[in-house]
Amino acid sequence: MSIDYTFFDFREEHYSALYRTWLIAHILSANRNGKLQLSIYKAQQIDYIVKNPQLFRRACQFLSGPQSAINISEALYSSEVSKSQTFDKQNFLAKVLHLCGEGVIELVKEDGTFFVRCLISPPAPVISAQIHLESQIVAVKGLAQKTELFVNKIILGE
Repeated sequence: MSIDYTFFDFREEHYSALYRTWLIAHILSANRNGKLQLSIYKAQQIDYIVKNPQLFRRACQFLSGPQSAINISEALYSSEVSKSQTFDKQNFLAKVLHLCGEGVIELVKEDGTFFVRCLISPPAPVISAQIHLESQIVAVKGLAQKTELFVNKIILGE
């Protein structure tokens, strides 16, 4: 007798997405000098890359070379996120505003661009999924310094 397993895709589950947004803001919002570098749009782009295995692999290969992506597994998430969700600004902005309302992050306007700043550090990861997510965000940290147009090119495969 065969047992079929169904895995719940947590990528779009509300609290998982909030935690992922919080981690992105915490890890990527400022550079070494403390200068804000993460616009809302770039945070959304990185969120999309982190939850999409094919794009995550492409970003890692760009940042660290072709050999860096050999061990990236798609075991849990072999299906790609819908391309229609690529630039779903309302959904991502709702998560950012929720975290702002809780006093976890804030939006700072500089030169006409809204940047994300983390005010409260997220709790230390305790389960393997949280540790894995944190390592994914750290792996694409270099994208925070790139332009939004450049990150779009990674997403679109250009």
